[in-house]
Amino acid sequence: MRARLVCGAVFGALLGFASAQQLPPRTFDWVRASDEIVQLDPADYHAGRVYRPGPDGGNMHVIVQAKRPVTLAMVGEEAWKAAQTNPEAWGNLEYRCLREHVTSTTYECHLPPSHPMVLLIHDERTPDRVVMQGIGAVLGREGARAFVSPNDVEITYHSWSCVANCVQPEFQWVRQYDKPEQLGAALAQTTCKQRGVQSMEFDCAFSPSDGPQSLLILPDIKSHKKVEIEVQTYHCVANCELLKPAGVQP
Repeated sequence: MRARLVCGAVFGALLGFASAQQLPPRTFDWVRASDEIVQLDPADYHAGRVYRPGPDGGNMHVIVQAKRPVTLAMVGEEAWKAAQTNPEAWGNLEYRCLREHVTSTTYECHLPPSHPMVLLIHDERTPDRVVMQGIGAVLGREGARAFVSPNDVEITYHSWSCVANCVQPEFQWVRQYDKPEQLGAALAQTTCKQRGVQSMEFDCAFSPSDGPQSLLILPDIKSHKKVEIEVQTYHCVANCELLKPAGVQP
């Protein structure tokens, strides 16, 4: 029989760090990410950024400035693609967070889980078909467009990002005790030991002056059967200088 145990947790080190210095938490807010400027003719649609929320859903935040009123909504990406090739699919579009008659607004919407959605902007003006057809017959399609004042729309996208205390200590599990024979010496130095355990709640008192403490789980097998043991501990691996107590020089 061959068993493999992967175990370990550091308590003393983390307690010491916490008592030495209380680090302020990261602060997040909406941050300007990119801008997009579009010109819409009457009744035109514009598909903006595609959002792909995770399994818990997600939020989006944009600022929209329009010269003339527009309608804003979020629609499913696949449904929008289908509507581009099949006019009958327009009737199946489901609009989320519909906002009408917008000229200046901060537009936000909570998106459903794992469902890509696209920001849709619709110019609310109704084109004068008779006038457009008359102009188009004389000047052609491109010439007709020149007589219609475009609706200038500016879209400012935002991302949810860290804005303060962004640099924090980083921790990860690292392998400890590459030589199994060192385990006996380490265990001999502690009084917090329990043997023959099958089910229990383990309590142990220690203080920051004890230094890093690891919780070890070892097999209690009194035979020649081979057991492979791997012990891991939690260490700071980046920006560790932030954990120094106030007033301590590096």
